Amino acid sequence: MAGTDSLAAQAVSTASGDKVFLQVSATDVNRLIFPEDVAKAIVSQEKGVSAQINGRDVFVKFTRPRPGNTDAYFIGASGEVYGLVLVPREMAAETAVIKPHGFDRLKTARLETSGPYEATLKRLIRAAYGEAAPEGYTEVRIGREVAPRYQELRQTHLRTFRGELYEVKEYLVRNVSGQPLTLAEDVFIEDEQTLAVALEEMELKPQAETRLFVVSETGGNDR
Repeated sequence: MAGTDSLAAQAVSTASGDKVFLQVSATDVNRLIFPEDVAKAIVSQEKGVSAQINGRDVFVKFTRPRPGNTDAYFIGASGEVYGLVLVPREMAAETAVIKPHGFDRLKTARLETSGPYEATLKRLIRAAYGEAAPEGYTEVRIGREVAPRYQELRQTHLRTFRGELYEVKEYLVRNVSGQPLTLAEDVFIEDEQTLAVALEEMELKPQAETRLFVVSETGGNDR
């Protein structure tokens, strides 16, 4: 394990019965990521707000010039209601991770610091390897190709598990060459915020794939 690209997203914690103010782009399509599938989006068409649901993602856009603040409600598959006040700004498209009601940021931070440092990093990787978000973490699905370390590789960012202090990124790495490759974990260290790297397989035959996990401090570069 050696010691990435970070999802540039703001995290928003909602509280039952309350509405949270969220700054979004007034011109571009904004992505809201919820902790569960969204069954219904209630937005103001009179104010020129459109919402497209795709599972846990809702893509929101203002269709009129110089829009004002507007209330929006999103009903999850469980019946949970997430209330937001969308505040349009002249800014690039926003990605916001909506935390569930009762989400405790301090509790998550305590869990991240409650054990030995190395053991915490290993625990985060084990959870991601089992395709389960570590306790208090939010899973954000990416599904986007990124620049590979070698031209013989194809690297796809599958998902990011985001906590308060750390985040775990999962990639799928494929050998697209006609020759076997031997990989090294330290090659996938990207910047000073990278804390740990773990490869499922070091040896890749032609066209074979392996999973790559990168743990970093939150706030790394988005690739």
